[in-house]
Amino acid sequence: MNGYDEAVAALRENEEQWKAFESRGNCVVLAGPGSGKTRTLTTKMARLLREIRAPRGVACVTYSTECARELRRRLDGIGVEESDRAFVGTLHAFCLRHILGVFGPIAGHALSDHLRIAKESQRLEALSVAMRDVRAGGDPERLLRDIDLLRKTNLDRTPSTEWDPNGAIERLCVAYESRLREKELLDFDAIVLDSLNLVETNAWLRKALRAKFPVLVIDEYQDLGVALHRLVYALCFDAGVRLFAVGDADQSIYGFTGARPELLQELSGREDVETIRLRLNYRSGDRLVHAASSVLEEPREYVSTRGDIGDIHFHGYNDLDAQVEALVSDLLPDILTRVDAGDIVILYPTRNEASRIETALAAAGFEYVRLGRDAAYPRTPLTRLLEEVAEWCASGWRTGKPRISRLVGRWIALLRVLELQERRAEVRKLIRFLFNNRNAAASARSWLETLDVEVVQRGECREQLAAVGELESFEKLLSAAAENGPLAHFTVRNLAGQAGSSTHINLMTLHSSKGCEFPAVIIAGADEGRLPSSYATTSAAIREARRLFYVGVSRAKDEVHLISSTSHVSRFVEELRRAVEND
Repeated sequence: MNGYDEAVAALRENEEQWKAFESRGNCVVLAGPGSGKTRTLTTKMARLLREIRAPRGVACVTYSTECARELRRRLDGIGVEESDRAFVGTLHAFCLRHILGVFGPIAGHALSDHLRIAKESQRLEALSVAMRDVRAGGDPERLLRDIDLLRKTNLDRTPSTEWDPNGAIERLCVAYESRLREKELLDFDAIVLDSLNLVETNAWLRKALRAKFPVLVIDEYQDLGVALHRLVYALCFDAGVRLFAVGDADQSIYGFTGARPELLQELSGREDVETIRLRLNYRSGDRLVHAASSVLEEPREYVSTRGDIGDIHFHGYNDLDAQVEALVSDLLPDILTRVDAGDIVILYPTRNEASRIETALAAAGFEYVRLGRDAAYPRTPLTRLLEEVAEWCASGWRTGKPRISRLVGRWIALLRVLELQERRAEVRKLIRFLFNNRNAAASARSWLETLDVEVVQRGECREQLAAVGELESFEKLLSAAAENGPLAHFTVRNLAGQAGSSTHINLMTLHSSKGCEFPAVIIAGADEGRLPSSYATTSAAIREARRLFYVGVSRAKDEVHLISSTSHVSRFVEELRRAVEND
């Protein structure tokens, strides 16, 4: 059997997954941790692409570039390559590539003929001018986060009595947006909001999108917020695009970026939507499944399929320094007698704990890699693609994974180079670089510098990267690999392993761990005041912190280690300890 047939056969063994695969109308799949939701989604998407006649296709929107990368990898394994009829990417990428970039000029969008994405420095510059305009004071970075949250959650700009009672953030937001547009710049939120406005106000555009993508697939629905929710209503419940959405409100942990778990609950409660819950957990041992569920305010009926138990260990020390010392001197050496370094992840609530853990690991001689949003450079479509390019140069040219056609296709799609002659030139540059730089042991710095000289700085590439907001990401990656940067010691093989390393202990925040799984999970700094944070003062914030803890515990396949300070143990750890003792 080929990859697709094997995937379909696997779904047949799970009644709920098969029901989702066979669904014919709008469908929402509520999928708990380890329930095979990615396999279900990708196999369903592959089936849809077989059933829909070309050139029509399927668009799959997901929360982050990390999620998109994993979906592409899974789809590639069952014979689906990303193409004009098989889009996989973030909401921003979908809006830029298939709404604003295509229909903006026709619909009269003022900036769509020459879209330029604002760098972070340009955003802060526009905010600085806006602050003078409205005579506002405060920390610019904090104010920018407030503006972003306002735009993500209050799309109609109605007066808010919750956290902007005087309308100060709204006035600053209007001035900020005005300054950006004067510079003919859009930020990422504007791309989504302007695209949504075009879709909601133009029936012809909704019909055009339905003609191109008769099915919309959405991954991690609970994280995508109000704008995506309204886009779904406009396309699926107005224009008739078919919906297949997957999510889990229990894993909604991005409230600070506008995520609203109740939107998924609202969607699954509609009469014209079939709702299917995946209850079987293929990841964790039985004790781990039950313990993780006990963390939630309401129990869940998840069942482990593994037939083993899984271990939960509680460790208490005087303070964070003592936690870290015990981690490197006792806990890690013990775990490494059972599993490889790449099978271990150390999670922590915030970046504040990371530096102490890194210093201790380095001093003790442990090799590690820092993953997720907390990494040394931003995770964007470009940097994720370059990690895969590094993977090909390290070993993929021998194994065919990733495929060179996939790398080239994503490179061209990212650059948005449309002219045939320009496209051929960019392809030639990239392929020449790939074949001339196949060396896993080469330093990441020299490899990236060569890429910069031979690919980025030549032809149309640099200008295109700047236009889509990716040049800054590339420059930060270069800086991270520079002589005194955090990745100065990296080789091409190390850079390729940034999605997870088989030879290095993995470090990431609890937020970044979502979607991952490891045999051994260590949660350090599980203290009251850190988890939940001392800033979590509302009931909604406490609930989200509870979901964050649930996400961390449910990453484990075989064993979980919770490290706390003896005098400030997290309430969630105490609740879990009681649940385990009473089990």
